Amino acid sequence: MEWLGPLRQDGIMIGPSADLFQPNQLEAAQAEATRVRGDRFARLQAGLESRDRRQAKGFLRQWLGRHPLYDGQSVWADVARRLTPLATAYLEAPALLRFYNLWEVLPTTQPPCRSQLWHRDMEDTRIVKAFLYLSDVVPGAGPFIYAPGTQRGGAVADRVPDTFIERSSGWIRASDAAMATIVPPVEWRCAYGPKGTLVVADTAGWHKGGYATSTSRLTATWEWTTAQAIEGSRFHALGGQP
Repeated sequence: MEWLGPLRQDGIMIGPSADLFQPNQLEAAQAEATRVRGDRFARLQAGLESRDRRQAKGFLRQWLGRHPLYDGQSVWADVARRLTPLATAYLEAPALLRFYNLWEVLPTTQPPCRSQLWHRDMEDTRIVKAFLYLSDVVPGAGPFIYAPGTQRGGAVADRVPDTFIERSSGWIRASDAAMATIVPPVEWRCAYGPKGTLVVADTAGWHKGGYATSTSRLTATWEWTTAQAIEGSRFHALGGQP
């Protein structure tokens, strides 16, 4: 399956991770995710570690912490090296790994907020973000949703929906109704898929996700930007750097 062409055209590509991963990389990622979650949950239960109350997204659990320690020997770094050539080709510049993490979106009964609403990431003019599904993502599990063609150079990149400033975050957001004036809802890419699905998107285009209402969503996540990005690495300053 070809990834770069659809990514350039639509700003998003969804497919099986086996297309880009080395043999057994998915299994290694699943095993490490199980280990990390189990270890950290045990530490939380034992009082050896406190929950990070600074996390603004109450629906999101970042199992590697808000600022992960970069480990070049980890499966997360291994996958990043595998995906970096695609990121570099899309960005048309050396792709710099900004972070990786293990994210779990938790079900909520509250209205959508923060990144669950339509928005664009602003740290660079082009951004490559990859999501590896480590659980089945079905309706109710908070899929990643993208408005194709809204990325830089896309078919509707010059069109901007009506927006508002979200009071709790200060970020620019758009409603579903506003986004529908730019890209019809039938064209929105709702990234459902079984465990092992890989989603690669330019998140400088309009997107939203993580609004789970019935079941959680576990994903490993990576982000690449260029040297022109206005925000730097999210990795912990005391750890190594990619």
